[in-house]
Parts: sequence; structure tokens; C-alpha cells
Amino acid sequence: MTQGIDAHTSSAGFSSAENVRVQTLSAARIYDKNDDAHPETVVPQVSHVQLEGAERDYSFPHQSVTVVDFHKKN
Repeated sequence: MTQGIDAHTSSAGFSSAENVRVQTLSAARIYDKNDDAHPETVVPQVSHVQLEGAERDYSFPHQSVTVVDFHKKN
């Protein structure tokens, strides 16, 4: 896999706060790793996405694990 994955998401039926936290774990090469000499070669990157309505398009980077953290609107 050499490309990211484009996705269309919907939170219909869930009243989400507008600010969503996104954590992505990825590396330049799939075989990159952390070790004693290089403990921070692969670290999670945190970003925030502003929601505008219940639907959104998002591009997930290739060779990655992504956590999208929705919180209920107060």
C-alpha cells in the first residue's frame, strides 16, 4: 500500500463537540522502529479537526494507525 485512504465519515445521531482530537502513528518506512538508540523514531502525532456538521471527509495516511477521539457535545 503506497497511498492513503480517503474516507467519508458521518456522526449522524451523535451530538459531537466541534473540536475532534486525532492521533496518528506513522513512519517514513514500514520497517522503522523505536529502539534503545533511537527511542523516538516513531511517535504519535496529535492534531485537531474542526467539525462542521455531521459529515466529513478525512484522508488517513498510508502505513499508519489513526485514532479519532470524538467527545459528546455539552
